[in-house]
Amino acid sequence: MTSAVALLLTILACLLLLCLVYICVLIYGRFTQQKVDQIYDKTYLLIYASQSGHAENYAKQTAEQLVKAGQHCVCLNIEDLQVEQLKRAHQSLWFVSTYGEGDAPDSAQVFQHQLTSQRLDLSHQTFAILAFGDRRYTNFCAFGQRLQDLLIEQHAQPSFDLVCVDQLADADLNTWQTQLSQFTQLELSRVPTKKVWTDIQLSQRTLLNAGSQGTGLYFLSFKVEPGLQWHAGDIVEIQCANSQQALEEFVNQQPHLNASHIDALRFKNLRTAPVFVKQEQEVTGWIDALSHLPLREYSIASIPAQGHLDLIVRQEVGQQGLGLGSGLLTTSLAIGEKLTASIRSNPNFQLNTSNEPCIFIGNGSGLAGLMAHLQQRQALGHQQNWLIFGERQQQYDAICTAELNAIENAGYLPQIDRVYSRDGLALAYVQDVLVAKSVQLKEWIEQGATLYICGSLMGMAQGVEQALIDIIGIEGLTQLKQQQRYKRDVY
Repeated sequence: MTSAVALLLTILACLLLLCLVYICVLIYGRFTQQKVDQIYDKTYLLIYASQSGHAENYAKQTAEQLVKAGQHCVCLNIEDLQVEQLKRAHQSLWFVSTYGEGDAPDSAQVFQHQLTSQRLDLSHQTFAILAFGDRRYTNFCAFGQRLQDLLIEQHAQPSFDLVCVDQLADADLNTWQTQLSQFTQLELSRVPTKKVWTDIQLSQRTLLNAGSQGTGLYFLSFKVEPGLQWHAGDIVEIQCANSQQALEEFVNQQPHLNASHIDALRFKNLRTAPVFVKQEQEVTGWIDALSHLPLREYSIASIPAQGHLDLIVRQEVGQQGLGLGSGLLTTSLAIGEKLTASIRSNPNFQLNTSNEPCIFIGNGSGLAGLMAHLQQRQALGHQQNWLIFGERQQQYDAICTAELNAIENAGYLPQIDRVYSRDGLALAYVQDVLVAKSVQLKEWIEQGATLYICGSLMGMAQGVEQALIDIIGIEGLTQLKQQQRYKRDVY
């Protein structure tokens, strides 16, 4: 082949490539315009920003209610929302979670930056925000508050005050429902939460870190009903309950109660029980007025194929002693006793089942979610896995060593780095490993690796994010998020 022919073929190939790119741009442009054209003056634009699935579920339930009432709706994940869609909408409903200490969910961070950096005219738009959060955190529903301020800065008008929901409290959700019905002038009723409850029975409990400077870290294993299914990365919701011993002690200390009241008190918060006033209250009314114990969520540390549901739980200590959930699981619940539980899908942390490499990063009880992923990767036959895990001291906190060694010896964990912050070594934290092995990290990312981060938000997760920015840049991290290759379950 002469050089002239080779040059001509190269030019033709380049022209063909340009034509293909042009066709793709046209198709994408038409598709984008179609999505924008779906929004009319009377369309309700529903946007959700969800980290663990609650906001997404409620947005979709609300869209279902509105459609049944004859309304036109467009329901979108915030990471798929286009500026033109937002500008075109006349009425928007937002369902947003606050993550950790006031952070936006990972899926919302790019949009938050866009809205902050642009000046839009949304003066024709009314909006309402349902913000999900947890009052145990200082910056309760901070992202919802921040989103409201940003929309008002763009001249959008709130239809009613921001509604903040504390740990899915029914009273807060009912407030939203009432306000939404008044705003839309529609008869809207709350869609019941679609949860399937099951009993799980405690079969094993082991203290993993005896002698540790930290609070107790426990491994728990539960027998489950045959056929119970979940995905690696999913969450189990535990209905907090009083142990049989705690119930009997409480009843014995209350002269107006007897053994017949134990079942009625099983799911009541005895820590906040008011004094019984005999002349004003009947026992039944007094019990009914007691606050209900909350749900608690935990990352699942096993996969269904193992036939049991495992957890790794850190004891939480407050002014009233052990936390309601961790106290129940690590001390009060007796071997053989049952709990009421529900599996909740956690799509933002579920495992990508393709054969690309995976990098697992975590600390403390965060090993739970990572263990499930490693076990699923082994079941799938995917070997390129890298675990970076941190704790306090190797002597006391080298948890799950036998289980990790078994995965490593089977060939499914060729890279493992364990670091201990209190041992005085150069590599003290997981982010130090990322910096020290930045060349290898980049190579794995270039090969298509997905990063899974599980554990403490403060310190660990923040340090990991900053290390990644230093190594691959903010643009590189943003690209990982957009490609859903940066997944977090942090708290």
